[in-house]
Formats: sequence, C-alpha cells, structure tokens
Amino acid sequence: MNRRNRNLDTAVNIAGGFVGLVAIGLLAVALAAVQYSDARASRDQVAAEAQRQYCQDVALWIAEEARNVPLAQRVGQPDYRGTAAEQCPAIRHSHLLELAQVGQRQPVRF
Repeated sequence: MNRRNRNLDTAVNIAGGFVGLVAIGLLAVALAAVQYSDARASRDQVAAEAQRQYCQDVALWIAEEARNVPLAQRVGQPDYRGTAAEQCPAIRHSHLLELAQVGQRQPVRF
C-alpha cells in the first residue's frame, strides 16, 4: 500500500507540473497579445498624427497658393498624394478647395 501511495503522489505531482506549465504558457500568450495590441495602437496613433500633419501642410500650401505667395517662400506642401480632398476634413469642409482651384488658374509670381 505504501508503494501505491508513492505512485499516486508522483502522478499528482506530474499532473500539477503539467497544469503549471499550461498556465505559464497561457500567461505568456496573453502577455504577447497585450503587447501586440499596444504596438498596433501606437502604430495607428503615429499614422493618424502623420495624416493630420499632412492635411495641415496641404491646407497651408493651398492658402498661400491662393494668396499668390511665391513658390520659394511657401510653407506646407502640395497635395502630392492627391488625397486631401477626401481624407482631410478641414479641407473638405472649407473653402480651401475653391481657393486651390482659383489659385491654379493664376500664375505664380517669383
């Protein structure tokens, strides 16, 4: 009977060790998922900030173009992606697009 108790104790220890390993594995998977989620949120935040900056630069360019500011003295950047009218709410919901169209018809003075 004593041998049987030792075998039972050994089996319980093995099972407990297995359960512990599974728990550690699940914890590692959960931590990896949290880190992946944080990294993705950070990437999305950086992309949103880059888009906001792009829209701001395009708006500055359009406004200065409409005021006939010489090309070498303008700030911002032209809409080189061609997406400002669709992806920039400040440009889409303002008169800046009309200014850009007017500005394109007028020659730039250097």
